Amino acid sequence: MTLDIIVYGLDFFNKIFTFDYEQCYDWDRFINSKSFRILIKRESIFYSNIDRNIKEKIIEYTDLANNCDLLLIWNEELHDYQFNTCGDKNIYSRVLGNPKIFAMTGGIINHELFKLKSSTNLSWLEQCVRIYKDLKFKLDELNPLSPKPFTFDALLGSQRFHRDFVYKKITENNLQDRIITSYLNDITSESWYRDDDVDYSQYIENKNNYSKLMSSNPITYYDKPVWIAHVIPFGVYNKSAYTIVTETGYKNGVSFPTEKTAKPILGKRLFIIFSGQYFLRSLRELGFKTFDSIIDESYDLVQDNEQRYEKAWNCVEQLLNLPQEYVLEKIKPIVEHNFNHLMNFPFDDFVKKQCTELLVNRYNESQRIYN
Repeated sequence: MTLDIIVYGLDFFNKIFTFDYEQCYDWDRFINSKSFRILIKRESIFYSNIDRNIKEKIIEYTDLANNCDLLLIWNEELHDYQFNTCGDKNIYSRVLGNPKIFAMTGGIINHELFKLKSSTNLSWLEQCVRIYKDLKFKLDELNPLSPKPFTFDALLGSQRFHRDFVYKKITENNLQDRIITSYLNDITSESWYRDDDVDYSQYIENKNNYSKLMSSNPITYYDKPVWIAHVIPFGVYNKSAYTIVTETGYKNGVSFPTEKTAKPILGKRLFIIFSGQYFLRSLRELGFKTFDSIIDESYDLVQDNEQRYEKAWNCVEQLLNLPQEYVLEKIKPIVEHNFNHLMNFPFDDFVKKQCTELLVNRYNESQRIYN
């Protein structure tokens, strides 16, 4: 199939389509071209004044779509304010109704109305894989299938509703001796980073500086520039058997797998996810296996946030009462599969396939309209 395609705004990443195309850097020539015009708009996160920015972005995207045949919004993230299935504070759910606009994000939009208008680049998973492909010797330091003194780790990060839920469950049930716990808003607990083999003293001078410790803090890790969030907590993993993951997003409508999910997969660990509805389903659709043969993962199907978290917490309690030797033996084929699947995941080809499908569908649709 031969397509006459011209692309503007593609100079920041490698070729993403399986078709040949002309790369254009002249805006006037692009908008006046008779070829099928694809505009790639790379989007950054804009946290400040979200209400105003969302309105501005919607206007901007609509104007850009009027000057092309396909507008592909490229973003490495996917947050609630970008897509929310209810309310006005969203971007993608309001612009994807435009037949010219598509989204390539770091996560997965689960809403059936918009699945055909969006795809994922899994950028945060890819970043972790890229780092540890070069640092395989670090992964060899882990002993994932041997019993540990702690049952879980719960490295909760900065304060959010679902993390408050987990932290409250741990503290009210006095489980700190069973679950290695850290919460950036809990300045009374010891930092888990201090137990690792990386010196984070430049970021944590004392406990009162927790608010300055963000996942996007840049560090140098074995001569590699990375973010703190990318670093696997080896000391913690070698003292605990399983991981409680409180993902970045916790509302329904999207699944955004980040380094929080990638790290236990790379560490060959069982994990329980506190996130939005269908997060586990999204992982399985990507080819990963979950742990429904061991725990009741029906929590993933529950729409109500608090009820879903309660059911997920029941899985935590279940594992607290099972012998680690029994569980670790049962999860071995699952964690081995997940590790190999992630380390060998064809990220580039995965993105190219999705982008090409978006292109072909929109191209065929436009030809029907124009003809």
